[in-house]
Amino acid sequence: MKKLLFAALLTLTSFAVAQSSGKIVITDPGESNAWAQASSINDPGAKAAALEQFATMYPNSAAREQALQLAMTTYQAAGNAAKVTEVSQKLLDVNPNNVLALFVRVYALRQDVMRGAADAEAKAKEMGALAERALGLLTDRKKDEGMSEADFAAQQSAFKIVFNGAAGHAALVAKDYEKAQKYLRVAIDSNPQPDANDVYQLALAYLSPRPMTDDAMLNGMWFMARLHTMVPTWDVPVKTGKYWYKKFHGSEDGWDALVETAKTSVTPPQGVLAGITKYVPPSPEDQVADMLKNDITKMSYAEWIFILTNGNQSQKELVWNSLQGKTLPPFLGKVIETSKDQLKLAVTADGFESNTPEVAVTMANVYKTAPPVGSNVQIQANAVSYSTDPAFMMQLNEGQDLTAPAPKPKAKTTPKSKTRRR
Repeated sequence: MKKLLFAALLTLTSFAVAQSSGKIVITDPGESNAWAQASSINDPGAKAAALEQFATMYPNSAAREQALQLAMTTYQAAGNAAKVTEVSQKLLDVNPNNVLALFVRVYALRQDVMRGAADAEAKAKEMGALAERALGLLTDRKKDEGMSEADFAAQQSAFKIVFNGAAGHAALVAKDYEKAQKYLRVAIDSNPQPDANDVYQLALAYLSPRPMTDDAMLNGMWFMARLHTMVPTWDVPVKTGKYWYKKFHGSEDGWDALVETAKTSVTPPQGVLAGITKYVPPSPEDQVADMLKNDITKMSYAEWIFILTNGNQSQKELVWNSLQGKTLPPFLGKVIETSKDQLKLAVTADGFESNTPEVAVTMANVYKTAPPVGSNVQIQANAVSYSTDPAFMMQLNEGQDLTAPAPKPKAKTTPKSKTRRR
């Protein structure tokens, strides 16, 4: 992005210098002399300062806008970035539609937003508004006298890339993802060497909406793959890209080939994304049938619960007949509700996360102090019954808390010896 800024500013610097020679009519002798003196200084820093001073001294001058514009580009030539930004704002105060000033202001705002400035959200909003205004001005912008067609085309191209990138970035901050996709895609498509920030933000614009469409997911993973080829030492693009690729495709098979394609193409070639097949998980019925190929007594509690919840009647009966009245293997449960003689426990990953009881265990022995809610316990018990309405619950009895410390054996007492009287 810096290369674009320098190229556009240097292009306009030469134009502003050419424009200053005889194109502006000033009738006041003092003003005319001040303009001539400021314009003729050779040292860039001194010249820029003199031009800025001229604009202050002659606020109604016909040359005021040109003086500020030339001051800004001359500060750029002198390497004074702070003054370039400062003068750009003065120039916008004079003419809100000065495209070069808009270019510099938008660029500076985007740098602040990317650095995470304290007022980044407000700056992003200003950046987006200025960038969209500038894009509207570009459409009807004409080449000024003294500027070559090649320089004008290069400048317009640079402006288009930066303004679209900034407008897309602002939309992303505002969580207007469709708008962000539109502008950032133009910025990338218009740039033979796209900026990594634009590519990253476009990937985020595709991967952030909820719910996410298949098309958005595919495009998001593509631009993460592309970014990985641009910044191979950064682990975020490859981790994020692989995550969404696996989520869509079901495995990482084919990811490396996608990255290879992304090395030679900025945007997805025709048919590449369509060739990535979408993983369709098996239906609950198919999962149950697959589970029942294994020994029922060696299944996990999560598998039993899944079958008893999702299986057909014969499948449920097959499983429950293998469990009912039996002492089940020890299991780890999270205490959701508790009393002296009963625990209600979560036993699956979903139950642990949502704090939903799935098993009610009547204990063989009454607790003196029941385990606290939220703690994990190791339990062994007998299967009694289960229900699925309104939610799944398996009833167990004769529960043994294997995590509770074993009672300490009573210490043996030595009988006192009697003293014989003499």
